[in-house]
Amino acid sequence: MGVYNTMSQKKRPTGHLQVKTDKNGRGRSFWAFWRDRNDKKGGRRLGPAHIRDSGRRTARGAVIWRAGHGPKPSAEHLTPKEAQACLDTILAYSVEHLEQAAREHVLAQMPDDPSGELVSMDLAALLISYSTWRGRLIPAQHRRCHISPQLAGSQKAVEHKSVLNAIVAKIEAGDDLKPHLSRAVLIGHDPKGRTDRDPMLSDYGVHHLHLSTNFESDGFVKRTKDLLFAAFRPGDAYLIGIYQHLTDWAKEDILKTVARNWPDIGIVHELRSVIGLTSYPSDDQRLELRKGGIASAPVEVDGKYLMTIGQTLAGTPMRATQTSNLLMHTFREWRENGDERVATVLRVHEKATGRPITGPWQIAVYNESIGYLRDNIFYGIAQLS
Repeated sequence: MGVYNTMSQKKRPTGHLQVKTDKNGRGRSFWAFWRDRNDKKGGRRLGPAHIRDSGRRTARGAVIWRAGHGPKPSAEHLTPKEAQACLDTILAYSVEHLEQAAREHVLAQMPDDPSGELVSMDLAALLISYSTWRGRLIPAQHRRCHISPQLAGSQKAVEHKSVLNAIVAKIEAGDDLKPHLSRAVLIGHDPKGRTDRDPMLSDYGVHHLHLSTNFESDGFVKRTKDLLFAAFRPGDAYLIGIYQHLTDWAKEDILKTVARNWPDIGIVHELRSVIGLTSYPSDDQRLELRKGGIASAPVEVDGKYLMTIGQTLAGTPMRATQTSNLLMHTFREWRENGDERVATVLRVHEKATGRPITGPWQIAVYNESIGYLRDNIFYGIAQLS
């Protein structure tokens, strides 16, 4: 788990409370006003005030309030102490802090960037680059291997039997498969050559592994013309087939094998409203479309028309953009009422644990989820990848 102390920045947010008469003239409410670390102003009503004049004044002559007599009229009413706690939460856990922590985590995880472009990207674009790079890696964990009948009955499986068995054993044992991947997984950002992107993985959601057990000096296995195409999910690996390195990147046969054996693993989706296609691209045409940033055309499988989620025009996975968009949307929601959401988190955790949750709040990243940590309890807000 990574914990981020964003309050250590030189410029910190500042704020103050005001008590204002409600528009109906029947009561008073606490208002919070602040400036974030980028000097952007913010302000909103916190809730009705349960207060009385203490008789004391600030140096500027403002009233110093104290809690009102008796119990609070409702749970929504705030005493001066409670209002100050709300303001403190707004200042300490503003969206700007979440954004900064997300940026720090992503940049620390990604490989060095000689171009220097990553550090200057806006957060949404940075998250897309991060998800694209991270998606090329296969987390080391125990998985069940599912081998397609097409692969099991192929001559290529016989030819590569010993290596295939070794890779299956690695997958089931939860060993690191990085040595079998492209060396380009070491590249996080390449604005010129675009070696930071795997076109087939972006378009089809399928990895390729080199079929060798001979390690070279850099820790990767020897490169091979024949490749194992596979899809990975938490707990499961789906071995599709063995294909040629130079010619087979966009074969529709890959998707047909997935559709006939594992239609529900999230690679292909049925187009229920489609009853036919006016044109049907060849494998070579699919490859050209992919090079142009166009998502793979539909395939017909046993009378059904299927399509992948596909890639963007930039050649990145559509899922990477969706993940980035969802996180930025979540941050916008927290920007409006983050203190109320943090208070809700606290109530949920205290109810679940049956005890008060104490200590300082911290921003943390756990299993690629960013959120808040307090008293060793983590509450995730959104996924980074």
